[in-house]
Amino acid sequence: NFVTGVCDVLSADVTYHQNNVEFTLENLINTLGGCAMYAENSIYQSLYFNFYYENNTNSFTYAITNENDGRKTLVIEGINGDTAIYTDQFFHPYIFNTWYLQYLIIDDEYVFVPQNSESFIPSVIFNETLITSQGDYSGDSGCNLFDGNMSYNAYNRELTLLSNTISNNNCSVNENTIFEGLYRVFLLENQPQTFSYIVYIINDVRILTLGNQDGNWAVYGDELLSITDFSLNKVTIYPNPVSTKLNISSENTLIENITVYSVLGEKVMELTAKEINSIDVSSLSEGLYLLEINTPEGRNIQKFIKK
Repeated sequence: NFVTGVCDVLSADVTYHQNNVEFTLENLINTLGGCAMYAENSIYQSLYFNFYYENNTNSFTYAITNENDGRKTLVIEGINGDTAIYTDQFFHPYIFNTWYLQYLIIDDEYVFVPQNSESFIPSVIFNETLITSQGDYSGDSGCNLFDGNMSYNAYNRELTLLSNTISNNNCSVNENTIFEGLYRVFLLENQPQTFSYIVYIINDVRILTLGNQDGNWAVYGDELLSITDFSLNKVTIYPNPVSTKLNISSENTLIENITVYSVLGEKVMELTAKEINSIDVSSLSEGLYLLEINTPEGRNIQKFIKK
């Protein structure tokens, strides 16, 4: 039997041919229900199921490969050249995305992306290719664009940046020049350079932490966390860094709930009350935390350091 699925399940009878390098499917049937929550899942399921429906009157070819990282890869190709690639191990959360830099951790010091009059949005984009464990990347160091080639080991959560090219522009604001220099040293120097990575989700926001061999880190989001659903000056936190009590001023904006996350995405504190003007953080370990503040006007994500 042949069984696969996304939100629904697709099944069929399978017959193997020619020393098990080809097979055909008959009597394809899929359950009905669809992907209820996200339209992109429905679109993907349609593409995926159509791959088998459109080729089911012909033979599929397949090959199984032992990868260097210990995984096995199954490649199935239809008569029209369309291909589906599988692995026998569950991939860690998806790194192939556009990531916007939030801050660097250099020698245990937190360095945040400057916000000033100049357009300055450091980012990186990781792209998968058809060659297993190979990819490419591009991005913006703040005032310059870069791109290059990479390899990755999803099972070990590692990627290696192999080469890069970068433009040669100058920032107009000095603090941006300084920050861009730090980011370029972290990400683009001493290549080939291997990074470890962790991807986690805070509500609907994906967070990527990228660590190099010097013990330094870059933290990204898949959206601009510094741009919130309502004006930043309506909610302020102080003191920052903080050791015991973190004060929250909301300027007549009702705070519905507050959630505190560690840098690794672990929920460490959650408060729900009609009025929240401070939280006790004395029990938290030293380090950086994300503070998610929800109000009727939207969501505000801010950062604080527990010292």
